[in-house]
Amino acid sequence: MLTPLPFDGDEPVEVPGVYDGFLAVGAAARPFLEYWAERARQRPPRSTGGTYTWPDLVPGLFTALVVRDPGLSVGFWNLHERPLGDGEHGPSVAGESLRFAGFRGYAPQTPWLLSSFCAVRPRVRLSADAVLRRLTDDYAARLDEADSADSTDSADSTTEGYATLPGGEPVTMHMRQLYHEAVVRADRPDPFGRPAQKLPPHPFGDDGGLAFRQWLAEPPSPDAAASGLTRLAVGVWHGRGDLQAAFPRPTGQDGPGYRRWCATHGSRRGQCRTGRCRTIHRPRRRRSTSSA
Repeated sequence: MLTPLPFDGDEPVEVPGVYDGFLAVGAAARPFLEYWAERARQRPPRSTGGTYTWPDLVPGLFTALVVRDPGLSVGFWNLHERPLGDGEHGPSVAGESLRFAGFRGYAPQTPWLLSSFCAVRPRVRLSADAVLRRLTDDYAARLDEADSADSTDSADSTTEGYATLPGGEPVTMHMRQLYHEAVVRADRPDPFGRPAQKLPPHPFGDDGGLAFRQWLAEPPSPDAAASGLTRLAVGVWHGRGDLQAAFPRPTGQDGPGYRRWCATHGSRRGQCRTGRCRTIHRPRRRRSTSSA
């Protein structure tokens, strides 16, 4: 971003970050990389564009050179200040060669929309820019080629990356959130001097993710154990406001209802498949008998 966004009511209203583009580092950049790595580890899976603003502090903390070439990192957030054109050697940006562009939020399924982040009142419209439309069409074609290549890979390929566990079970957002929170707790020193918590088992470890699935199937607390709830079931409840409204006390009087939800709707939707909540059978009181 080289100039401020106009206050015209169009999208985007805010930028994801002043330096939302690219960077190059040398051997002397280790302190910066450690600073970056620490913040990347703390970034939760559910975080949104606002977390991109932390690099704005970098020039004040480290020695850095800001590159102002308009042909670098062209995207929906700065196209209003960088008009595209046809140059001698390809597309140009504000009279300079286009070096690379970002297509964050673009999907071939909605080819009329530049970015899902600007879906209501986009400041830049594909229908009004022929050069931009050619770029997005080319990008969609490259995505299609990549998908076709992935579909012909062998069965042991990593086509879906880390979307599924080694056994084929989908890695849900709730699993990612639980793993992230456990790693952060293990990394942070306890303010009361208590022993540090252990790192959770790796989802893609040498055991095929078995220990990780067992970890998800364990109760996270004595209350959860007494209520027959797994770590994953508790994590799903914490991550969904509708479940909290429907079952306010999952380890208390609402426990039976929530366990039924996990066994039916939660299981069918793939949210509570790893480890089943057990049914709690309360012992019946025996009637006392007296002999005459």
